[in-house]
Amino acid sequence: MNNLLKLLIIIPIALFVLGCEEETPDYAADIINTYILESIEYMGETFDFTDLPIEDAMLVKITRDEAITYENDEDHCEDTYSEESDEIDGVTETAILFTDGSETEYSITGGKLRLVEDGDVIILAAYNGTVPPASWTDPSLLTNDTYEPNNEIATATSIAAGGTIQNHYLGACGDEDYFMFSASAGVSYIMETISPLDQFLDLTLALYSGNGSLLDTDDDGGTDFNPSLYWTCQTSGDYYFVIEGFWDDDIGNYSVSVVESSALVKPTVVPEEKRARPEKKIRLSELLFN
Repeated sequence: MNNLLKLLIIIPIALFVLGCEEETPDYAADIINTYILESIEYMGETFDFTDLPIEDAMLVKITRDEAITYENDEDHCEDTYSEESDEIDGVTETAILFTDGSETEYSITGGKLRLVEDGDVIILAAYNGTVPPASWTDPSLLTNDTYEPNNEIATATSIAAGGTIQNHYLGACGDEDYFMFSASAGVSYIMETISPLDQFLDLTLALYSGNGSLLDTDDDGGTDFNPSLYWTCQTSGDYYFVIEGFWDDDIGNYSVSVVESSALVKPTVVPEEKRARPEKKIRLSELLFN
C-alpha cells in the first residue's frame, strides 16, 4: 500500500516536471521557403537585383535537409538551367550549419532572410512563382517590353517624329526592335538611342524604306557609343528602322526617339575605338553557401 501511494505521488510530480521542460525550438521552420535574391553587399559594394527580369534572377529553396540554388543558363537561349545543392546539418537560432562543416549566419528582418557569408550580406525575399520560371525552359517567354512583338517591319512600333521618347528593352536571343515613322520630303531627321553605360548593351540602327530597302546604318554615332542616324527624306512616306545588339549577348534597357533636324549637313562622330565590353557578370550562385 505504501509503495502504491508513493507511486501515485511520484507520477504526477514527474509529469509536472516534464511538462515544464521547454521544447527545443524548431529554427529550421522559420527559414524553410523559396526565395529570390534581392541584393548583395559584396566587397564593400551593394548590388541591387530587384529590377532584374526573371531570367536574370537567382532563386534559393531552403528545406530541412538542403539549400538549393537555381540559376538560368547564361545566354538565356537554351532550355537549361543550373541547380546546386548544399546539404544542411542543422539550424540554430543564428546560423545554418552545413554537413561540410561550414555555416552561414542568418536573421529574419521585415519578412526577408538576411544571410552573412564571409562578411558579404545577402538579402533574400520570399518567392511565390514556379521553380524554374517558365522563361528558363522556354526562351520564347523571355522578359521583354510592352511593345512586343515588333521583331519585323510588319509589326513595327509607331513612333512620332516629334521627339517623343519611348523606353524599350532589348531581350536576349537575337531580339530586334522595329520602328515606323512618317517623314516628309526635304526634312532631315535624327534617330537615336540612349542606354546606361553599365549595361551589357551596345546597339546598332539601320534605316529602311517602305519597301524594305536598306537606306543607311549607324553603330556608334551618338553619345556614349549609342547609334545616332542623321538622314534627309527624299520622298514623303512611312519609313522603318531597326535597333539590335552589336554583340550576340546584348540585353538591356534603352530609350529611343526621332526628331526633326535643322542641321544642313550630317554630323560626323567617329569614336576612337569600339566601346569595350563590361566585365562579364559573376555567377550569383558563386556567392552563396561556399
